[in-house]
Amino acid sequence: MTQTRQFAQTVQQLLPPGASMYRFDGDEFAVVCPGAGEEELEAIYKRLHAYSNRVHTLDGQEYFCTVSAGMTLLGRDSQNYPDLIKCASSALEASKTKGKNIMTAYTPALMRSKLRALELTSRLQLSVVNGMEGFRLVYQPFAHSKDLGLAGAEALLRWSGEPFGEVTPAEFIPLLESSGLIVPVGKWVLEQAVKTCKKWSDREPDFIMNVNISYLQMLDESFAGHVEKTLKENGLDSRHVVLEFTESCFVTDMGGLKEIFRHLRGMRIQIAMDDFGTGYSSLGMLSQSPADIVKIDRLFIEAIDRDENVFNRSFIASVIKLCHSVGITVCVEGVEEQDELRAVCALEADSIQGYYISRPISPEAFEEKYWGSD
Repeated sequence: MTQTRQFAQTVQQLLPPGASMYRFDGDEFAVVCPGAGEEELEAIYKRLHAYSNRVHTLDGQEYFCTVSAGMTLLGRDSQNYPDLIKCASSALEASKTKGKNIMTAYTPALMRSKLRALELTSRLQLSVVNGMEGFRLVYQPFAHSKDLGLAGAEALLRWSGEPFGEVTPAEFIPLLESSGLIVPVGKWVLEQAVKTCKKWSDREPDFIMNVNISYLQMLDESFAGHVEKTLKENGLDSRHVVLEFTESCFVTDMGGLKEIFRHLRGMRIQIAMDDFGTGYSSLGMLSQSPADIVKIDRLFIEAIDRDENVFNRSFIASVIKLCHSVGITVCVEGVEEQDELRAVCALEADSIQGYYISRPISPEAFEEKYWGSD
């Protein structure tokens, strides 16, 4: 039995009388509930979500399962089933774009959003063809927690172009990934970041440059070779580079990525687990992780100094203690207030990143901030 079949069989048992379930391609299903309204459909999704959001076992192997959904109503959103399916697909796509594992109700705005996505993707493709026109990097510093001295920077991608103007990374990066453009753009980002790091490490001998890497880049066979080649061409020692991967890479496909992680570690490149705590990882998995650095998400930092956030403080303290016990350093992201800084430093995090230190800034502004006009 496959995971998809096990899921489908269980879901059918959770559906109310009169509801039907149909399989589309892959792991997509349609659930049809004649006469149901929004509240009833939301209740059904909650049951499916509760079932999915736990550890499952199949043939002795444990796995996680998420369920994303799109909801639409016949008569309100469409007058026929073919159009209804299109509406439901748009709503499902919106759920995936928002981060998955949620349900989105269809609205006409979703169709407008889909058209914008198509137009924006076309414009991004043109930018890539025209030598990465419209793309640029900004750099957000991070500091040592002990003295707030400069430790390094994270390279962050930005894009602007007519007729859209400045577009947020939250919007254009998923489009780069879904279109496959993230591979050539990711290579360009690495090249620019390494080139800048070489320049700045000549001023700061221990300077570190963090570069975000998409899961799709990891699947590209030329990825590791390109990293090695880029470092060599710029004369940069690998100790100055940290590659950041989202937590989901470590949790959902650790087996599939083991060889590429081994290759990177062989080059003595440090690996960071980004957004720790926002997905499905446990503290125990850190001891088996190839990560050298764990970055704790701002989700756990907001108002950490307040009494009601005892859990967040305890969580961060446990992460830091466990990481240090297995040789992993910890960076806390999203520190914006002085009280948050004091609380995080008291927990002995290794480095700090966030607006309290600096917002992402241009390379020119970065040099002026830290080295003046020299």
